[in-house]
Amino acid sequence: YLSWAGMKDSDGFIYKPEGNPVSSYSIVGYKGSNTQPEIPAEHDGYPISKIADRAFEGSGITSATIPSSVTTIGEKAFADCSELESVVIGANVASEYNGWLDGCEQLSTITLEEGNTTYSMVNGVLYNESMTQLIRCPRAYSGTLTVPSSVTKIAPGAFANCEDLKIVDLSETSPSTWWFLDRKDAESLLYGSSKYTLFVMNNYKYSSMYTPSYNIVYKKYGTDDIYYCDKLLLSDRWGVNAPVRFRALSVS
Repeated sequence: YLSWAGMKDSDGFIYKPEGNPVSSYSIVGYKGSNTQPEIPAEHDGYPISKIADRAFEGSGITSATIPSSVTTIGEKAFADCSELESVVIGANVASEYNGWLDGCEQLSTITLEEGNTTYSMVNGVLYNESMTQLIRCPRAYSGTLTVPSSVTKIAPGAFANCEDLKIVDLSETSPSTWWFLDRKDAESLLYGSSKYTLFVMNNYKYSSMYTPSYNIVYKKYGTDDIYYCDKLLLSDRWGVNAPVRFRALSVS
């Protein structure tokens, strides 16, 4: 920030020129007071092509619209924006997911502009284009989310603060995929998720530092209709040990 202090504009954006001669600008920081800043598409007559690593990290912004001029979003660019509620991903963002939304636990609305070929949206849930990574389930999602069989990776905290998310069904994913399930660890897909959300697995392929985990139900090595769980959380006060098999009558 000190290197580019002279390039901070009146709206609080800090810029860095790209190329020699200059062909575009990056946003490398934000020091404004507006919680809903309009991220510009250009600066000094040149396009904004990049939002740099950690540019908005930890800021108090509540919304972000990434303009179509931006092709690259840096690592952790919007990470830990604890008040961020909505984000619009521009049509030309081409960088793969690198944690730029990690820790945005209030994120309720994700919009993907038409024409973007790097990301996919299904029922408001953000995936990479090939549907092999589930990046973020918005906080407003409710009911059951059946994770597509193509998914082999889920971003840490993907289900954070999804209080109305009742079931995450992972039973269609590959039996060879290992899932890290630990609600206390920021690197786990369960981090920040509701303690009442039920995660349905397809086998024993998961690990947890704190075992047994609440509300983890799994199918044993693909056995039809036979499920197991270690602990089932029924209320704020009571957890029921249930290390036995049972038949699921419904997943609704």
